[in-house]
Amino acid sequence: MLKKTFNFIKNKKFSDQSEKLSKLTPIKALPHSFLFVHIPKTAGTSFRKSAEVKYSTVADYGKESIHTSGIVKEYCYKKQDMYALKRSFDKEKSILFGHFLCQKYIDFVDTRHIISFVRDPFEQVVSHYNHSVRHLGYEGGFNDFIDMPKHYNIQSRYLNTLPAALYGFIGSTTNYKESLSFINKRYGLDIDLKQDNVGQGKVQTRDSLTLMQCKKIEINNSQDIILHNQAKALFAQQVTYQKNKQVWVHGCGHINPNNLLVGCAYYGQSDEAVLLELLINNELVNQAMANEFTTYILKQHYLDQGMSVFI
Repeated sequence: MLKKTFNFIKNKKFSDQSEKLSKLTPIKALPHSFLFVHIPKTAGTSFRKSAEVKYSTVADYGKESIHTSGIVKEYCYKKQDMYALKRSFDKEKSILFGHFLCQKYIDFVDTRHIISFVRDPFEQVVSHYNHSVRHLGYEGGFNDFIDMPKHYNIQSRYLNTLPAALYGFIGSTTNYKESLSFINKRYGLDIDLKQDNVGQGKVQTRDSLTLMQCKKIEINNSQDIILHNQAKALFAQQVTYQKNKQVWVHGCGHINPNNLLVGCAYYGQSDEAVLLELLINNELVNQAMANEFTTYILKQHYLDQGMSVFI
């Protein structure tokens, strides 16, 4: 039987008043708390800067980063007390941004309120290299850069906690305007379109990649390519559903060793149980109500076990 996902932790709140971008602009109320997984070089800075003008935000960009909120530095890095940090987030609904793996904060918000953006892996790798040269003091060549394991599959590592279909929304930098419009409509937000952190003086460009370099990037970032294709397909489907005012259902599953179809399914904007229908050759053969509880299904678990994940 397909099962409903783990009971969500509802409306966790958090704030750091000192991080407000503008004291002159009234901060709007958020309908929920959100987690924004900011994958490097995927338009996350533009989204964050637009959001923090209007909404309460908290950031975690690492222990030494000037962008990391004081409350995160205090509890996460100094005291190493994530429980206390989570409790402190109960003060008000906010958006938590940062360069972190989703697993780090996944229990702080409803899974349906986790947002991220992905980018064409070739463009992301090139942009990451240019940023490293301009701002991080990297002095090596591009070929050496793409051969470093720490630069492999960055996007899928950030989002490896869940299958792509279970996230609230994964936008696309290629369709940033459309992604932002979807987010505003889907979540009742009012985030303005703004382009920040646009790379200047590029050392390497996407068009100048050689066939050998493209092949290396493809091999070293195979999981990012899979994720990007999944995200594009989900994006197109969700936009169509939104335009047609259809109900969206998050779901995934696999055939277990006992030859049973198991997984989870839940509505994007409702806590009602989902009624699933199993069709074979377009014929209805079974129905199941997703009304049981299970733990989060990890995408990496599927990959390690050689299981398939559908969206």
